[in-house]
Amino acid sequence: MSNLRIVLRVLSRSPLLTLVVVFSLGLGIGANTAIFSLLYQVLLRSLPIENPEELVFLKFPGEFKSGRDSTNSSGGQDSIFSYKMFRGLEKNHEGVSGIAGFRLLSANLSFRNQTVDGSLTVVSGGYFPILGVKPHVGRLITYEDDVPGGGRPVAVLSNSYWQNKLGGRSDVLNQPLRVNGRIFTIVGIAPEGFTGTTFGDQPDVFVPLSFKPLMTPRWDGTDKWSDYWMYLFARLSPGMSRQQAEAGMNIPYHALVAEQTKEKQGPDTSDRERFLKSKLTLVDGRLGQSQSRDSSQLPLLILMASTVLVLLIAVANSANLLLARAAQRKKELAIRAALGASRANIAGQMLTEALLLSFGGGLTACCLRPGLCIF
Repeated sequence: MSNLRIVLRVLSRSPLLTLVVVFSLGLGIGANTAIFSLLYQVLLRSLPIENPEELVFLKFPGEFKSGRDSTNSSGGQDSIFSYKMFRGLEKNHEGVSGIAGFRLLSANLSFRNQTVDGSLTVVSGGYFPILGVKPHVGRLITYEDDVPGGGRPVAVLSNSYWQNKLGGRSDVLNQPLRVNGRIFTIVGIAPEGFTGTTFGDQPDVFVPLSFKPLMTPRWDGTDKWSDYWMYLFARLSPGMSRQQAEAGMNIPYHALVAEQTKEKQGPDTSDRERFLKSKLTLVDGRLGQSQSRDSSQLPLLILMASTVLVLLIAVANSANLLLARAAQRKKELAIRAALGASRANIAGQMLTEALLLSFGGGLTACCLRPGLCIF
């Protein structure tokens, strides 16, 4: 405490230098914290699901996808599958405990005469069970809700839609919700923070995949092998590596590819032979799936390196200022030593001064960080 009192008295004698050091450190720390927070959210943060390291996304070469294709922020042509291919893999899969499919669509949502434009995600019955997500209220969509030609018209609300648009009211369960003109019964609320498996997407409602044709009346999407629009993921079976699961998944995949080529019109071609030899690949899914993440990875790393450089410059400037002041304090330190102050006492004072300035820089960073985030 005596060191702290001395340091406060010493720093008060040179307020300008103290402010420059504190502000320099605050700017460097605040910028690095803000950029690292962004870097963590985009490139490092795992999905808020059960055992995210077991999640994998499915891909196969986009060059073989002749016909209609539709992609969004969840991935490019290599990541989309046809509805028929998904249903085939859902029934027969090896090396994984289950496969699920999804797709984000635009939506018009109406609840008790309150209509808003939003978004919905059509999900297969295994979507929530495979992710291991637990409901905040009620229940989530199950396999029984997603039966082709006979599914249940149920809906799960996202936590943000429930809170922001419906006021977090507790009486929404079992109430009707009109989605793109169709009536669905609200059966549950998704947990807070869960927005799906695609970074940046924030669906308002989840409905069973079997109702996709009703959600897009002008586009069925479920009747052709050559209509590619779904994104698929799976969870590895216990004790199974990604490479082993990939080898197992290619067995039913090749059988389905052979079935698909039989339905194509026209003679066999070299492209068809190459399609029959194509392979399904499994990629790490712990971070989710997003085209924006892939495109922003390099710019974010460059930005992080730049802010680290700013912090190093701030630290170097602060060190130079303190060294310059220390040279002016030779007389003071010599008097203290003559009066009996040990080297440990003087070093303790210097350390306390450095820690106090660093603490001030940290507090300044807390004040500056919201502005840096907005910038």
